[in-house]
Amino acid sequence: MTDTPNLKLPFIESGQAQKHVTHNEALRILDAAIQISVRDVTRTVPPASPAEGARHIVAAGASGAWSGHGLAIATWQDGTWAFLVPKAGWCVWSVADDVMMVFDGALWRDVGTPSLDSVPHFGINTEADAGNRLSVKSNAALFAAIDAAGGGSGDIRLQVSRETSADAASMVFSDAYSGRAEFGLVGDAAFKLKVSPDGAAWREAFAIDPGNAMLRLQGGVALASVIAPPPIVADAHDYAPAGLGTAAVLQMSSDVARNVSGIGGGVEGRILCVINVGDSALALLSENAASQAANRFAGSDLAIAAGQAALLRYDGTAGRWRVLGGANGGIAYATAQALTPFQQNQAQRNAGLASILRGYLSGLTFSTAGAAIFSVSAGVATDSSQSDVMTLGQTFSKTGAAWTAGSGNGALDAGTLTASTQYHAHLIKRMDTGAVDVLVSLAPGTAAEVTISQAAPSVVTWIDHGLKPNTPVMFATSGTLPAGLVAGTRYFVRSVLGADSFTVSASQGGAVITTTSAGSGAHRALAHPVLPPSYTLFRRIFSLFTDASSNWLRVYQNGDLFLRYQPVNDYAAASPTNVSALYTLSVPTGVKVQAKFRALFGNTSVSGVQFLWHSPNEMTQTSNVPAGNGNMRADVAGTYFMCELAIETNASGQLRGVSNIGSGNSLWLVSLGWLDNRDRGS
Repeated sequence: MTDTPNLKLPFIESGQAQKHVTHNEALRILDAAIQISVRDVTRTVPPASPAEGARHIVAAGASGAWSGHGLAIATWQDGTWAFLVPKAGWCVWSVADDVMMVFDGALWRDVGTPSLDSVPHFGINTEADAGNRLSVKSNAALFAAIDAAGGGSGDIRLQVSRETSADAASMVFSDAYSGRAEFGLVGDAAFKLKVSPDGAAWREAFAIDPGNAMLRLQGGVALASVIAPPPIVADAHDYAPAGLGTAAVLQMSSDVARNVSGIGGGVEGRILCVINVGDSALALLSENAASQAANRFAGSDLAIAAGQAALLRYDGTAGRWRVLGGANGGIAYATAQALTPFQQNQAQRNAGLASILRGYLSGLTFSTAGAAIFSVSAGVATDSSQSDVMTLGQTFSKTGAAWTAGSGNGALDAGTLTASTQYHAHLIKRMDTGAVDVLVSLAPGTAAEVTISQAAPSVVTWIDHGLKPNTPVMFATSGTLPAGLVAGTRYFVRSVLGADSFTVSASQGGAVITTTSAGSGAHRALAHPVLPPSYTLFRRIFSLFTDASSNWLRVYQNGDLFLRYQPVNDYAAASPTNVSALYTLSVPTGVKVQAKFRALFGNTSVSGVQFLWHSPNEMTQTSNVPAGNGNMRADVAGTYFMCELAIETNASGQLRGVSNIGSGNSLWLVSLGWLDNRDRGS
C-alpha cells in the first residue's frame, strides 16, 4: 500500500529519497480536505484569478482545467489545480449558498434544516412532557398575523378544540399553578367563566347559551361606581352633581319632600340607579319644562319614598330618561319596537358587525350612459376603518357639481369637475343620523408612512403614491411635523415630482408649502376625501373618469370587473427592448388594480422572440429567464403574437414589460378596463 485508504495520503517509503516531497504532498491534501469550506458548488469554469488555497466543488459538465473532474473538490495550490475525489459522507460548507452539503456517493446534497413536524413534545425555555406536550416558560408570548403583503390574510385565530361536548376546551389562569379562573367550553356547549379562591372550590360566574346568546349570571352584578352628593334643599332642575357622568348609582337625599324635573349625563342606553337615602320623599316629574328637554323624564311622575330606589335608562332617540323599574312603577313594551337609523347604527356597532365583515362590499354598482349623471345601485359596505357598516338603501344618481345630500344632487368634495380626469367614488356616512350618501373625490382614500423634507419647497416622499395634482391630503405624526405644516390640516397635492414624491399647497393650485425645520418622529400622509360636515366614515367603492366634455366616461361594471365602452389604444408600434421598462395604461391610479388589456407583439427579423408582461409589484424580471418566463412569443420572424391579459399595476397605473431580443421589436397595446377589489383587502 502506497497511500492511506480514505484521504489517499502518500506514505514515505523506506529508504525513499526526497522524503520532503511526499510529506509536503500529504500536507497539501490535508489542507484541502480538513475543515472543508468551498466558495461555491455550481461553477463549471475555473475562476480567472483564484486565491491560493481557494476551494470549489466542480459542477457536472465542467470545462477547461476542470474538465473530467465533476463533483471533485478543486483546490488552487502552488499555481495549479489539485483535485480530491470525495467519498460518501464527506461534508463541506458552501459559502455562496450558506448551507452544509454532504456527498452521498453519487451527488452533493443540501443537508437542510431539521423538521419539527410531528415531534412528540416541544419545550421552550423549559421541559415538556407527555401531559404538557407544548411548554413555554416566558414573561411574554406573541402571536402575530401574516399580513397580505407576506402572503397571508392579515387575520390570526387561536383555536382550542376538544374531542366531544362533554370534554373541556378552555384556558386556566393560575397562581403558582393553582387555578384561579377558567373560561371556555367546560363540559357542555355553553361558554363559561369560572373562578376559584384556592384552586379546589370553583364557582361559575356566568354562562352564555350558544342557541340564543343569552347571558346567565350566577354571581349577580355589583354597581360599584357610587356618588352621594349633599342633600338638595330646593327643587332640582337639570340636576348634575359632581361625578354624575361616570356614576352607576346616585344616592340622593333632601331636607324635605322635593321635586326633581331632570337629571343630566344622559347618553343612549345608559343605566342609572337612583336611591333615596334620605328621610323625605323625592318625586321625578314627567316632561317638566323647568329642565332642559334632554334631561327630562318620560312617562308619568314617579315618587321615590325614603329608602326606595328607581332604575332609569336613557333613551337617546327621544332624549329622555325612562323608568325601567323600582319605586311605584315601571315601563314595558307589549310589542317589538322599530329601531331608528341611529339605533340600528348603534346596534351594529355594539355587535361588532363591521369587524366581523371586515372589507365587506356588496352591490354599489356604477353605471352611466356617458352623460353628466352617474348612478350607484343599492348595496352595503364596511367603512375604511372597519368600525361600521354603511347601507345605501336605494339607487343613487349623482352629478359632478359640489356635493349636496341626496340622490340627484352633486357629488364633488372639493374644487370643480375637470375634463379628462380620474376620480374616486366613496360611500359616506354620518353617525348621528345614520344617513348614507355618495361622494366623488380626487383622493383614493389611501394612506402611507412618508418623509417630509425641510426645504423650499418642501417635498413629501411617498413610495408609489399614484396621486394627481389637487388631490386632498392630510398629515399625522408621532412627533412634530416640519414647521410650515400642521397635523390634521387639509392640504392639496401641488406638483407631482415623480412616482414617489410631490409638493403640497394650502389650497388647490395655491402656493407651494415651504418648511423651515426638520420635525421629529414618524409621519403619515392620508389621501382621504374631504367629507361633508357631520360625515365621518367613508369607503372607496370604485374609480371613474370624465371625458373631454366633462361627462362621466361610459364604463360597464360587473362585480369587480370594469370594462371601457370604448377601448383605448395606449401604444402603437412601440419598440421595446430587452431592458425592462414601465408602460402606463389607461386604468385608475392611486390604487392598485389588475389592468385588462390586449397586446400584439413580434419581430421583423428574429424568430423565437418572446415578451414578458409582469406586475411592478414583483421584482424586475428578464424575459425567458428562467426558460418559459413570458406570456407572448412569435416563433417566426415577421409574424406577430396577440393575447389578452390581466396583470396587477402599481399605484401609477403601470406594468413592466421586456423582450428577450434587444432590437427589431414592435408592440401594440389596447386597454380594455380593469379589475378592482375596491379596497376589500384594507
